[in-house]
Amino acid sequence: MKTIFFITGNKGKYLEAQKKLLDLNIEIVQKNIGYPEIQANNLEDVAKYGAKKVAKKINYSFILEDAGLFVDSLDGFPGVYSSYVLRTIGNEGILKLINDFVQSKAHFSAVIALYFKPKKTYDIQLIFECHGWK
Repeated sequence: MKTIFFITGNKGKYLEAQKKLLDLNIEIVQKNIGYPEIQANNLEDVAKYGAKKVAKKINYSFILEDAGLFVDSLDGFPGVYSSYVLRTIGNEGILKLINDFVQSKAHFSAVIALYFKPKKTYDIQLIFECHGWK
């Protein structure tokens, strides 16, 4: 069984990933170390930047994840800013923003940045997308 670190402070996210990756014979170990998140227009740039910063801190292969909720009627907002928006105005605030729209679709997207030591290669993959939330 292969072991890789998962850089996250979110225990629920870690447990979900652990369950999924066990089927692939991969063991993940949670490592809760902070890293800066840049203000960017897409999840891939945020994840790549974070991976580069974490790679300078630890000498192990690892994965990290960045995700966002993209509301179509709000031109994709909150998107990459979902975590901040949730902390500041919460779910009720987001619902108020879309209240005046007859129909509002949204999707959730996530990317995983993979960093392999010692090769120092990066690969960003879209892991899932969910459409049709109303």
